[in-house]
Amino acid sequence: MTGPPGAGKTTVSRLLAGTATAPTVLPWFRALADHGGPVVSYVVLRPDLTTTVSRAQQRVGDELKDLDAISGLRDAFSDIGDLEKYTIDTGGLDPNRTADRTRLLLATGSHRLT
Repeated sequence: MTGPPGAGKTTVSRLLAGTATAPTVLPWFRALADHGGPVVSYVVLRPDLTTTVSRAQQRVGDELKDLDAISGLRDAFSDIGDLEKYTIDTGGLDPNRTADRTRLLLATGSHRLT
């Protein structure tokens, strides 16, 4: 699972008891799946910019809250080419609804990494 700051990766991963993964490891996971390894699913949580900024700025503690950094990281997920099919628009979803939607997508196999 990946996405910009404030997308809900940590919260939803906890609800799913999974982990968040950076997109830089995708080639490794794809190779693993292509060579008979385990089924690997990939989900990009991608709320709209307004939601992303709002959620990130509501964080507590030392977590990233800088508007320019958050906007830049959100922009990095705005056009992700062949990974677009793995995105979920989480702008109108709370963490529980996001986790439910993710579970459904994983169960149907629609987000298996190919």
